[in-house]
Amino acid sequence: MFALGLREGLEAALIVMMIALILRGSGHQRRLLVAVAAAVVICVAIVVGVRSAHALIDDTTRHTIKAIVAAIAIVALTSTASWVVRWTQTDHPPVDAAQASGLVVSAFLAVLREGLELAVFPAAGGGDRWAPGGPAMLLGVLTATTLGVIGYRLARESVAGAATGTAVLLALIAAGLATGMVRSTQAALGTDPDVFVEIGWLGALPHWLGDLVRGVFGWHATPSTGEVVAYGTYAVVAALVLARPAPRNPAREGGAITGARS
Repeated sequence: MFALGLREGLEAALIVMMIALILRGSGHQRRLLVAVAAAVVICVAIVVGVRSAHALIDDTTRHTIKAIVAAIAIVALTSTASWVVRWTQTDHPPVDAAQASGLVVSAFLAVLREGLELAVFPAAGGGDRWAPGGPAMLLGVLTATTLGVIGYRLARESVAGAATGTAVLLALIAAGLATGMVRSTQAALGTDPDVFVEIGWLGALPHWLGDLVRGVFGWHATPSTGEVVAYGTYAVVAALVLARPAPRNPAREGGAITGARS
């Protein structure tokens, strides 16, 4: 559960960190803090509500919801990573009020989505709605939050480099969610997954480290054929999306050419 809280917390922390860096010095960071705080309050209510109703939802429904939420998260993380990469390829113009509002809403939705995932993911296949994972999951979220704050402070002098690293991490987390989506779908359908390959070095990791790697990146020692296909397919798609160059701005290029001629 610690790894789950760390992964979901990292998703939100990385997005909020990048938005905070982009809004730095624009006068809109206070709005960002208010939006994130409001999302956290709503997240707590969602987690308590869903976990309290845990016994009313059967395992098939829980696994189905988990697969759907994972699919939505994959799209959201990939689009965010793509946007961050495009941003690094521009001259980083100051954001206006409308752009700042869009970024603040994006941060709010990112935190809110992670709250929904934290509510739904542990419910799939669990017998007790809280113990023993609740405190560990909360510790994972707090650890991710701390890492986000540290990352923000360290990245203030190199925003472009932080943006690239953030995009790569978001893509790796999304790839792990792709394997999780396959596992949840198989569980919802009641199928027994095969073992495509046994990865010795992952199996040899200490238990806590293996759980952490699996929880954050979706890697484990005995992936099924479906998981390998999902991970590989997503890796190819993400590479194509992130490697795509930013669209050229003819007006800006024309201005630069005119200025050079004059």
